Amino acid sequence: MHPATGQAMAQAPEGTTADVDQAVAATTTAFPAGRPGIARHRDHGKVVGGNLSGPLPAACLP
Repeated sequence: MHPATGQAMAQAPEGTTADVDQAVAATTTAFPAGRPGIARHRDHGKVVGGNLSGPLPAACLP
């Protein structure tokens, strides 16, 4: 279960598109718009943590 929403979390292999989409959907409902907590890392497609109080590091930007 997702700790914040209590919803069942989809089980997918780490780093898959479904895994990223699920995490993005969960984050966009948990945080205000315009302050993303996660972003897809361009090099390997895995979810990487963002800084909620500032911009993402340059390495994480498109």
